[in-house]
Amino acid sequence: MSPEVADFQSSVLFETQDITILHERISGLTDNTSPITSTPFVSFYLASPSGIYFAVKEN
Repeated sequence: MSPEVADFQSSVLFETQDITILHERISGLTDNTSPITSTPFVSFYLASPSGIYFAVKEN
């Protein structure tokens, strides 16, 4: 379960053509990035320093 679901916080969903490259770029900038998962769809999550959550989904 993603953190924003557990804490009832809203998040923003982004879509990308190449999730692996984007994940590598973002992971190089912050430690607040989840691993890529495939359930229910290929995605990962990240959090801003202020605790706002973002989801990235491969389209």
